Amino acid sequence: MDITNENFEELLPYIYICIQEADFITIDAEMTGLNSCNYKPSFLDTVEERYKRTAITVPEFLIIEFGLCAFKWDELKGRYVIHILSICANSH
Repeated sequence: MDITNENFEELLPYIYICIQEADFITIDAEMTGLNSCNYKPSFLDTVEERYKRTAITVPEFLIIEFGLCAFKWDELKGRYVIHILSICANSH
């Protein structure tokens, strides 16, 4: 679900409920230039090495989209129900 400046206030109660009822959440941030930094990942890098090198450049860029997934276990279906929320910093 795309959340923009125009519908944020209307959807805020829904966002709040999704977070409150979730068994766990994941977050993701799309930034203005992480892929343009001097560090080029290698397939030989460990996850920790890649994270540390990328984290150094994070303060240089702006978040342009914030993704949040709220996971709630559904006992009847025997699986997680996922609410995907994409919060865009700029809407047109």
